[in-house]
Amino acid sequence: GSVYASNADLQILEGAGVAYPFDTYLAPRVWNGALRYRKAVDVVAPYELITTFSGNNGEAGNMFDVVAFENDVEIHEMSIHVSTTTDAVDCEIYTKMGSYVLAATSTDALLWQMIGTVQGLQGNGVGLSTDIPADTFAPILISAGSIQAFYVTLTTPNLHYSDGVAIGNVAASDMNLQILEGAGVAYAFGQSLSPRLWNGALRYAVIAASDDTTVEVEWEPSSSAVQETSDIAALEEGGAVANNDLLVPEPEPEMKVTSTNFQGTSTTLDHSGMMFDVSTGSNSILIKEFDINTEEIGEKTVELYTKSGSFVGYETDRSAWTKLGPSADSEGIAVDAMGPGTPTTITAGSFDPVSVPSDSTQGFYIAVTDSNQSWSYSTSDVGSVASEMNGDVQVLVGKSVPYPFKSTGNGPREWNGAIRYELA
Repeated sequence: GSVYASNADLQILEGAGVAYPFDTYLAPRVWNGALRYRKAVDVVAPYELITTFSGNNGEAGNMFDVVAFENDVEIHEMSIHVSTTTDAVDCEIYTKMGSYVLAATSTDALLWQMIGTVQGLQGNGVGLSTDIPADTFAPILISAGSIQAFYVTLTTPNLHYSDGVAIGNVAASDMNLQILEGAGVAYAFGQSLSPRLWNGALRYAVIAASDDTTVEVEWEPSSSAVQETSDIAALEEGGAVANNDLLVPEPEPEMKVTSTNFQGTSTTLDHSGMMFDVSTGSNSILIKEFDINTEEIGEKTVELYTKSGSFVGYETDRSAWTKLGPSADSEGIAVDAMGPGTPTTITAGSFDPVSVPSDSTQGFYIAVTDSNQSWSYSTSDVGSVASEMNGDVQVLVGKSVPYPFKSTGNGPREWNGAIRYELA
């Protein structure tokens, strides 16, 4: 319990060495390592995003998605639209990573995490916001470029909402996040009605990339600790590392993200592959990971191709493309497909990073060889902007091209996905 390392935000205390699993332990012992963490710009959430409180329809609950833009955000508090003022109501709040728009999601409680309950909440009535008490739930982190689903429900049909236009339409937006139209849901995880627009407000904090912080264990031997042995020369020459040598890893370059959306649809056509371009700004980038939007859940195989310049005119020309992956003749990259509305990650290390020079265009063809992908229809032309330039890169409207390079494809189509990259 003695303090061994600290900064203005947190402390690392002495602990114990423990045999696996939860077996014999020796104490006191000092953990050798470093913690890297982020902290919100303000302790109290300084931002608020409101949909509306004008709805005249209702049920017990709402399911809806929240999309974070270029920064991580933390949801701290929320307000809802309670229709009754005469009877106190009970409220439950659930959340899950990825979109709620997934088979069985709206009726399967096992897919959700309950984060807070309120008993005896006094509603303020129609047209007015009712605050969920502060500290009802721990802050919910939504990573940049990702989707977080919420299910906010009363145990009685006294939650007011509005009729919507289409699931996934933007209900409210600011510089940091979007609240999307969703569904009205009977308690609990009952029949759903769509589209419905949640009436409420989210209060949140922004976690900027510049707020990355590290606290390291600085080795200062005490009478209760094993004495430090450090032979830097031996280590540099490949010598053995003693158990009590302190090795602090070098900080990794910042990973950044740009994304379109994961609200796409599907058709009976073969839409296993998507071709699209990315264009860079004044910085060169190194692309290391992709997220895609698959139609099915389970283990799938993805083939990933790239080319310098636009894909347009090369939809059926396999020779113009470079295959990425374990090797040029490999069968593809195995992914754990998460299904529609939830990002499926093509992880860093499964392909060589793609270097894209500044002020240039790079084409990509991503195909699921044994399934299909979801994408969004676009009213813009192929090559139009699908994701706004974030200062480094933007994704352009592309085409659906059946695997492998079967036709010139159907378009315009907006690829559903995200790109994680570093500045080169």
